[in-house]
Amino acid sequence: MATAEKVKLVDSSGKKVVSVGTNGSVNALDVSLVDGDGNNIDEFNESQYTTITTDDANGDIEYVGWAAPGSGDLTDEALWRIAKVTYTSGGNPIAKWADGVATFTKVFDDKLTYTYT
Repeated sequence: MATAEKVKLVDSSGKKVVSVGTNGSVNALDVSLVDGDGNNIDEFNESQYTTITTDDANGDIEYVGWAAPGSGDLTDEALWRIAKVTYTSGGNPIAKWADGVATFTKVFDDKLTYTYT
């Protein structure tokens, strides 16, 4: 798969961390993130997990939750990995994990109660 750099995830300093390979479309459901060496970063692979996103008032993604396939209706159980997405002034997304961990131990319904680091 050729990696088209249409979206970048950056750290809090604005430094590029990963590129998004989109198979030709940023709106594609099968999005792969790769690091600078071209290695897939599976944590964000939507085809591998059940994925939920919520949007803010501007229509931008605000929270993303990942769980094992088939977990879509179980948002009140502690089996989710949750990231809060904020945006730099340039519009680049910054993702931070609930309570600073990327483990499948969070309740998606409780996303507002976690600290994101």
